[in-house]
Amino acid sequence: MKTENTNITQIAVVALAFIGVVGFYFFGRTLPKETKSPVETVDHQHQNNSSIEELKTRAVEELDSNETKQWTGLSESNKEQKAEFWSSIDRNDIAAIYSGEFAQQNNTAANWNSAGDLYVRAYRESEDEEVKHYFLDKAVNAYNESLTLEENTETKLKLAKVYTDARGEVMKGVLLLQQIVEQQPKHIQANYELGLLSVRSGQQEKALNRFNTIIAEKPNFIEPYIYKAQLLIEQSDKDGAVKTIEDALEHVKTEKEKAALLNIKESIINN
Repeated sequence: MKTENTNITQIAVVALAFIGVVGFYFFGRTLPKETKSPVETVDHQHQNNSSIEELKTRAVEELDSNETKQWTGLSESNKEQKAEFWSSIDRNDIAAIYSGEFAQQNNTAANWNSAGDLYVRAYRESEDEEVKHYFLDKAVNAYNESLTLEENTETKLKLAKVYTDARGEVMKGVLLLQQIVEQQPKHIQANYELGLLSVRSGQQEKALNRFNTIIAEKPNFIEPYIYKAQLLIEQSDKDGAVKTIEDALEHVKTEKEKAALLNIKESIINN
């Protein structure tokens, strides 16, 4: 039975990728939280500042002639306009730096939220581990600054995702998500994230409750059905799993979704 369930789970994972899971645009690998002494923190910050200045210098040197002309023309512009320029040429790392500086000068929740988004993109795109850590720390700080100035569910969701998926500080993320569902019990994304975390931690009943809430509230959201079916299989409820997939089939929007779900249904029945 264990092997059969594994095969079904593998098919479900493929189906989820095939359908395209709805979620945030950032999914970083888990990073351990580092603890540094005050001296180490100062040295690390100095090193980061040097690295970032070098990054900015190299970015300017890599501009083509047309881009160099545009950049030179922005010498008197504010940092937000400079951030927009770098973002327009897919240099989210440099855009994030200027966006963060703009938020420091113009202290609003919206500006900090925008900076946080760019920091996350820069974190995902960087191949340098030191720079990745720098941008990740900056993203956490930016989202926290935004939330300090103004309560915002979407910003709280983003910060929760950074904590759970990139920083490895799962409980911090869970607390933020729980705050959201306390205020909005049927919130789709918060329930979805909590459901996934419950799956990861082996809390099957909590996960089922989360996915049932989503299915009742948004029946055309297909992924929760798949996760629910997997959980029911693990509980040896094959009939319930098949029924769950059949329910999902009533709400598919594309032929790709239909094909993926039929594949899962067939695998459940045949195993």
